[in-house]
Amino acid sequence: MTLREEDVESRALLAADAAKLWGAALIEQLLALVRGVIVPRYLGPALYGALGALGLITKYGAYLQLGVTTAVGREVPYALKQRSTDLAERLAKVGYSFNLLTSAAPAAVVAIYALATWGRYVDVISWGLLAFAFLLITTRLETYFTMVFRARRQFGAAFLFTAFKAVVLFALVVGFLFMCGLYGVFVGLVIGGAVVAAVGTIWTRAGSWPWPDWSLMRKLLPIGLPLAGIGALGFVLQSVDRLMVIHFFTPRDVGHYILAVTVVTFVYFLPMNVGQAMAPRIYALARDGDRRVFEEYLVEPSLFVTYLVASLGGLVIICLVPFIRYVLPAYGPSVPVVAALLVGITCQGGVQGGAHVLVALGRFRTIAMAQGASLVLAFALIWFAVRSGWGLVGVAAGASAGLVTFACVLQFSAWRLMSLPLRTVPRAFGYLLLPPTAVAAGLFFAFYVGSFLVSHVAPGAARTTADALNFVFRITLFLPTVAAFGFYVNRETGFVTKLWSLVKERLSARAR
Repeated sequence: MTLREEDVESRALLAADAAKLWGAALIEQLLALVRGVIVPRYLGPALYGALGALGLITKYGAYLQLGVTTAVGREVPYALKQRSTDLAERLAKVGYSFNLLTSAAPAAVVAIYALATWGRYVDVISWGLLAFAFLLITTRLETYFTMVFRARRQFGAAFLFTAFKAVVLFALVVGFLFMCGLYGVFVGLVIGGAVVAAVGTIWTRAGSWPWPDWSLMRKLLPIGLPLAGIGALGFVLQSVDRLMVIHFFTPRDVGHYILAVTVVTFVYFLPMNVGQAMAPRIYALARDGDRRVFEEYLVEPSLFVTYLVASLGGLVIICLVPFIRYVLPAYGPSVPVVAALLVGITCQGGVQGGAHVLVALGRFRTIAMAQGASLVLAFALIWFAVRSGWGLVGVAAGASAGLVTFACVLQFSAWRLMSLPLRTVPRAFGYLLLPPTAVAAGLFFAFYVGSFLVSHVAPGAARTTADALNFVFRITLFLPTVAAFGFYVNRETGFVTKLWSLVKERLSARAR
């Protein structure tokens, strides 16, 4: 096999692994999306907002594992590359033990708090605190199992495990919802979490007592602690908008914002899973050799992933307008919030490769400084938006500005680490900013011209007919814009051309 064929095949395998992860995420998110329609519609914005606020317990609790999960995910691929299978298995077990230990302790604190303050809150909040105390343990283990599969490059197993988890949780949560309302959601999450945690423990063979091997922990913690700080800062950066919405806005507004975040999260799973497929490959590379070996995962993937995310986001916005109007009419204010959030999410998705390169090379301080500066900016802009009365859209725009800043700083740092010439820096930023700009222009053109055409083609049409025509015109006008920009992306990366070339070569070889 020639060097060129190896390069193309490597990209093809990366694409296949990313496709497995995104396929699993697609199943998970489609079921979550259906659940995200049923649950808010059944509960209403106020109770749905309470559920979203309780969910922050497990999200923040995830960072109490002190970065050990990420450290294990960083070290297992390197150990397997060095053919240290025994070390890789020991790392997987010690990570399980530490996750179990550091999730059970805060879970006990939350449960004790719920019991000690019983009667201070409405009953549904007290029961919710108890439920999410248990979920602190199960959600942590679910995340850990997925990471173990990825670190071992068992992407097929990761696909099956994620799909299993999605189906089980969907069936239990929706089933109990119709029987017991929000209490049923708690019951479904608890039972589903217990089942998935048990299956994952058996499947990964990583189960161990909640008392880790401290000789290994002493090696993992110096890596894990900086990663924990980065993870916590990153989550605060991503969730500062939700925290301020919870503080400054009504429960109904919180429900509108949480729904928008749910939609945007569905889009973000695309770049996140490409990044997860790249991560074990990046972490397995030699860290004391030529840094240019990391360049393959930094330059071209940035443009390609950002283009895919921006395009998908544009389609989501077009489809969301009629969906909200006819399926979730109480959530109309969520649509412009989704549009504002997608800009930041797109840029953050495009810098996944750069982030993993910086982690692999131990540049934790660089990431933390970028997160800190971006968080300060996001907080200031969101505060200004709130005080100026710009509403939820202003909050989302401030959050997006912080994420765009973070992505640009990270991209520049990783680019310079590769010792690439300064004259190429505009290209680095262009790969992040051009795709969302082109898609935003395409959306503006599609919405403006589409409405103009409807008003002239069917000026007296009923609302349903006008909405259907609007949808058709917007899709028809938007897709050519995305396709035209796709030619530029392929010219810069050559990914589609090279992948198609490999496919043809393989088909020809089989024919012979």
